[in-house]
Amino acid sequence: MTRPIRTALSIVVAYVLFVLLITIASDPEGLSAAADSGVSVATILPLLPPASVLVLIAVLTIIAVPVGTVTSGVRRDLKFRRRRN
Repeated sequence: MTRPIRTALSIVVAYVLFVLLITIASDPEGLSAAADSGVSVATILPLLPPASVLVLIAVLTIIAVPVGTVTSGVRRDLKFRRRRN
């Protein structure tokens, strides 16, 4: 049985985490300066990666999360089948 809402939430959480990690890794000084001056949309938007990178991350996340979910489910089913026999 598929769980589309759970899968969509997993994709969104993974996307946000990847963007956050890339933002922290690419400009840690800018991020700390933005935090010191007060966090707002106007201070965070310039720190984000270019739109092409954001789209690439979105595509990779949309592919990777369901593939990872299916792979872990298959691995769990195979492990259960071995214990049962």
